[in-house]
Amino acid sequence: MRQRLLKLLCSIVLSCGLASPAMAQTIDSYEARWYNPGAVSPISTYAFDASNVSCGQPAPAPDASSTINPSTGATIVWDDPDSSGSVCTHAADPSSTLFALPIPGDYEAALIAINAVGQSGESNRAPFDMLNPPDAQTGTRVVR
Repeated sequence: MRQRLLKLLCSIVLSCGLASPAMAQTIDSYEARWYNPGAVSPISTYAFDASNVSCGQPAPAPDASSTINPSTGATIVWDDPDSSGSVCTHAADPSSTLFALPIPGDYEAALIAINAVGQSGESNRAPFDMLNPPDAQTGTRVVR
């Protein structure tokens, strides 16, 4: 009797644990997608490993500007699914497709998560624009 009860208990624990929707999902990598505003297909994508993501970060202060200056870099930010009020961040690699987008330009970004089972649906589209660095100054001289 005791052995049957133990088997039943183990069976319940295992089946509940495996079927539980609250189980944490492992994410192996992410893919950022760059779009022209309103476009159906991305103009390019940028894959990065989950090990290059920092989660549990404090949310940045709201910024009315969504302008990216390619010479100073860019950080991709999204809500941390495991910590309410926190965000996950990834500093885009300077050699990524983000910095190959034509400038100046208006774009939209979306993010998907990927694991061994497949990929998530696409996140919301976030608008941003690329800023031209300033033109070189002309007529420069030093006088006494």
